[in-house]
Amino acid sequence: LLASYVPDVDEHGQVFGIFATFQDISVRREAELAVTEAKNSLERRVTERTRELSEALERLTAAQQAAEEAHSSKTRFFAAAAHDLLQPINAAKLFSELLQDGRGALPDEQQGMVERVGTSLAAVEELLNALLEISQFDAGTHTPELDSVALQPMFDALERQFAESCRERGLSLRFVPTRAWTRTDPRLLRRILQNFIANAPRYTPQGGILVGVRPRGDDYAICVYDTGVGIAPADQGTVFEEFRRLSHEGTRRERGMGLGLAIVQRIARLLAHPIGMASRPGSGSRFEVVVPAVTPVAQLAPVTGSATASPGHEPDVRLVLCIDNDDD
Repeated sequence: LLASYVPDVDEHGQVFGIFATFQDISVRREAELAVTEAKNSLERRVTERTRELSEALERLTAAQQAAEEAHSSKTRFFAAAAHDLLQPINAAKLFSELLQDGRGALPDEQQGMVERVGTSLAAVEELLNALLEISQFDAGTHTPELDSVALQPMFDALERQFAESCRERGLSLRFVPTRAWTRTDPRLLRRILQNFIANAPRYTPQGGILVGVRPRGDDYAICVYDTGVGIAPADQGTVFEEFRRLSHEGTRRERGMGLGLAIVQRIARLLAHPIGMASRPGSGSRFEVVVPAVTPVAQLAPVTGSATASPGHEPDVRLVLCIDNDDD
């Protein structure tokens, strides 16, 4: 019951009686108790669910850590085993080369078999080298050696490396001269550009490849353009994934594992150099890596002389030794 008491006051302010009212509030009180009980029950359920979620999250974290440790251990093992994995391949290639040197004395069928053995070993070595390189990047064994680098000498070296192979395909390869300097690991940056340039002719039946530097705010974008078949929009988000090879009609069927751009992505992440691409089917593609712009620094004068012979003179004879610690 809810009781209310009101005093009855006369004109002199004296209380001479009390009005009392009594109200049955059983229904309201039951409702209040029900709300309180519901609130307490909800809090208990929230506490229980929070505890269950925390326990599930702990189990998930532990499982994730175990998976990461297993992956890291496998990656470290694979990266550390590079020499032992490559050694039998290199030995087999050496024997294959010796067979090819003397294959003139073999029947035609056996000559073809020797050549196919050499081709297969080269394919295995290429795949293994790419897998080992990815494992080394994933294992964090690479430490960039940053330095101020002029891009033009790197362009010159890349042009010497790829000009002949592009010419054999009937493709042009042109590097736009540049005075740009950047701060990077020159070996790793060159590896990125090597993969970009090597990948372009595979999807360029005619035309050519153009490499140049474009300002991008306070940075430089080193761009590799091709006049190839282009990449469909649906495939553009996957080109940097492992073992991703795109097939197009009219392009050359060549051996490849689809690991070049995956290696590029790992190197770019290690160097903190953003990479990107743009393409229109039938109109070619552009791959780029963005590097910081720096002020040119003074270079030492090049060392005079060369190991190659001057015109009219025979080069010095060199003895090359192949040393192995395996008796076989």
